[in-house]
Amino acid sequence: MTDQAPDRKFANTLARGLGVLRAFRASDNGLTNADIAERTGLPKPTVTRLTYTLCELGFLSHGMRNERFRLGPAAVALGSVASLSISFVELASEAMQKLADDTGTLALIAVRDGERMLLARTWRPQVLSTFCL
Repeated sequence: MTDQAPDRKFANTLARGLGVLRAFRASDNGLTNADIAERTGLPKPTVTRLTYTLCELGFLSHGMRNERFRLGPAAVALGSVASLSISFVELASEAMQKLADDTGTLALIAVRDGERMLLARTWRPQVLSTFCL
């Protein structure tokens, strides 16, 4: 993570804290301070201060000494509110289901998150059964 161009209105500490939250992925089984430092490019002492603050505010949770950080209740609540505010997904739902049915494949909407894409919603063809091998 690199600092933004100098701008008096830009809050670097806030950007760094949000960068810590963005370091988490759905596939993670928690992260250590070292993991977060590696993903964000921030110095480990900075990450330690940020994770402490985020834990105190409920955006991260942390168990005992060797426990990993996980997103906390405040982050989950914020994510829930954010997902409800993406009204275009519901507006597109009927058309996306038709696309999935017509093509016999998955249809999906993803949103860009920096260099990553986050899956917002998927639609499966209604007439095809799903099976795993």
